[in-house]
Amino acid sequence: MEDKSELIIALFKEMIGELKSKLNEDEINRDEIYSLLRTYEKKLGQITKPRMDKKPDLLLNFGESYMVDEEKPSMGFFIFKQALDRGRGGICITRSHPESISFYKSAENVKFIWLTSVTYMSGRVSSIQPNDLSLITNAINSFLREGQKGIVLFDGIELLITNNGFDNIAKSLTTIKDNIRINKGIMIISINLKTLKEEEKNFLLREFNLIQVPART
Repeated sequence: MEDKSELIIALFKEMIGELKSKLNEDEINRDEIYSLLRTYEKKLGQITKPRMDKKPDLLLNFGESYMVDEEKPSMGFFIFKQALDRGRGGICITRSHPESISFYKSAENVKFIWLTSVTYMSGRVSSIQPNDLSLITNAINSFLREGQKGIVLFDGIELLITNNGFDNIAKSLTTIKDNIRINKGIMIISINLKTLKEEEKNFLLREFNLIQVPART
């Protein structure tokens, strides 16, 4: 049976922290406390629900930024969805059309940014041109400043490097990383490290926690 004790402990620590904050308020709102408890009851049910897949159950720490080395963002998407299942909102920056992503319909608490030169806006999806790096960075940082311990998935880095150069991308990623730390979010970067120069790869490996993708057997 899968050991989820660390996930459950992390969830209870998070709940206790929020309860303490509510109980320290001048006027205690019982309805808000009951609502908070029901929310965590639901989260606990999501964690303890038996999983049908065999992919690893990864506990990501709030305030940390991670990198997945892969040719296509399949593991990155999986980890992002798993982090969302902890009850947080997210923002997904991707080269893929968002509506083609498997969890698009179920992820109602996610904003999608499609990296394309085509102007597009529909529901939770908006497009940004790959050469407009400042707009992309500002969208992510604005999301993080909402203070909801948000989850960021960053796919399409290779395209952004082509359009903006590695040095500019590195500056943006480190700025976002610092905002992740300050606002207690989580960032997951999906990238194929084989497309980078050795010094570029080494820089990213120093800055971000690498999640190893299991080799196919």
